[in-house]
Amino acid sequence: MSIWRIAGPIALGALAGAAMIAFGNENMGKAGFLIIGALLAIITSVLIEIRKRQVQVRDTARVLYAELTHLVARCVFDSEWPWKGYWPKDAAPGLMSASKLRKFAPATPTIFGATASQLALLPGKAPQTLIEFHYRLSALRREIENTVASASPSDSANVPIGALRLVGLRFRQTLEPGRTALEALAPLVPDSAKMEEHARISYYETRTNSDLTKALSARIDTLLAEPFFVD
Repeated sequence: MSIWRIAGPIALGALAGAAMIAFGNENMGKAGFLIIGALLAIITSVLIEIRKRQVQVRDTARVLYAELTHLVARCVFDSEWPWKGYWPKDAAPGLMSASKLRKFAPATPTIFGATASQLALLPGKAPQTLIEFHYRLSALRREIENTVASASPSDSANVPIGALRLVGLRFRQTLEPGRTALEALAPLVPDSAKMEEHARISYYETRTNSDLTKALSARIDTLLAEPFFVD
């Protein structure tokens, strides 16, 4: 809202009130000033609320982006190894125990759930992209939990290859929505690049010979170019 669009009519009203008083119409002049005073109070209140909303949007976007970068980084990190090994047709990278598979389950997001009622404040497609990514993340988590629950406790390598390939598919399905959500939120967060770098390095510094400078978006491009087969 332009301040001049607000100040212009008020200034004209003040001049009109002053003219009325100067030319002897004192009562109408005073009434005009009272109306102007009321308008100023209303407009001030509106401007304060607009500023509060801007700050709320900025702060909400920032905390959501901080959590999102870690969630996407984990999906990318795990997709690079071992899960892209399950993507090609007839892939057979090996079986896995249920206890090991359980370690790949993504963390339940806390900030997204806590700020769900404020998503509508975010501009553009940011709310939709966040919801789509978290839907895919939830599908991945359920897939792992259900697979672990159905595994035979008597078999150390008890997760069949078909189930592992399905988990690999769920990992792949988080990548594009994750990138889209990051791109939608980044313009709302002044230090988004540093936050993405921090989240990325926190994972890749644990992997030998990793390129710590390669951004998540570039890693996702590389992963989505990998051979992939769906039964």
